[in-house]
Amino acid sequence: MYNGNKNVAATEHNNMEIISASSENENDRFFDLFSAHYEWFYGNIAVDQIVKVWYRALLDAGFKKKSKRDFKDTLKLLDIGCGTGCYINPWRKKGFTVYGIDSSPSMIALARTKNENNDYADTFCVADIRNIKESIVTRHKYDVLTSHFNFLNLFPKNELKSIFNNIYLLSKRGGFWITDYSLPENLPQECMESYDVGNSKLTKRGFWNKRLNCFEHICKLDEKTINPRERYWFHSHATLRNILQETGWKLEKCYQSKVINGKLALSTFLDETEHTVIIMKRCE
Repeated sequence: MYNGNKNVAATEHNNMEIISASSENENDRFFDLFSAHYEWFYGNIAVDQIVKVWYRALLDAGFKKKSKRDFKDTLKLLDIGCGTGCYINPWRKKGFTVYGIDSSPSMIALARTKNENNDYADTFCVADIRNIKESIVTRHKYDVLTSHFNFLNLFPKNELKSIFNNIYLLSKRGGFWITDYSLPENLPQECMESYDVGNSKLTKRGFWNKRLNCFEHICKLDEKTINPRERYWFHSHATLRNILQETGWKLEKCYQSKVINGKLALSTFLDETEHTVIIMKRCE
């Protein structure tokens, strides 16, 4: 249980890589500032449906549920980049003891507040997967690790290998990691979006930053610009496959993710322009 001490580290994880955020990656600070508006922006996502589909995909990939006689050894799941914790309860309903980490203190504070009347409010922890050493989550090894919301697009290529390695070290032998990412082919060179966020208006101007090779958003809430900027990097299937193999993962399943008749569906892989869900298994 979380006791407020962030200086807890398990000695078995001494081999974890520690990498600071790249100077061009300011997403940590962006989401920390954006946290107060996060629920307005993402609150209508059908998280129960997404978890239902992802869980079915895990079973298809070879994940095995515990039998009733094994109930004392509960299945543990770590949601990486959990934000305000919207996926925690749906995964709990699938029989997991769920922990959530996010590098944004404001996001974790909101997650705890939302769940303060639940017995799992203290399973949320401020932790950066690029430097997971000082975290309550290193007390455990996990059967399943999840990372939603195009997680792999939040990091430039030079940060990925350490992320894959650290997630590997948090998993049990034979553990699974399921995550998603998007490819850039369908993105315009520039775009302008506008949303109602409570009583305010959020505008996002998106464009390609050629110097950093990423898609960047300048966000304004009413007339106030949110600094720093939101940035997304795009990685080819080949790049990600090479990294996962180098860090001890085996690609079990790769799906194309689509919404059909209002419902999320996963179909077998894939063309180069779609949103992708991948399931990896830790090699023995």
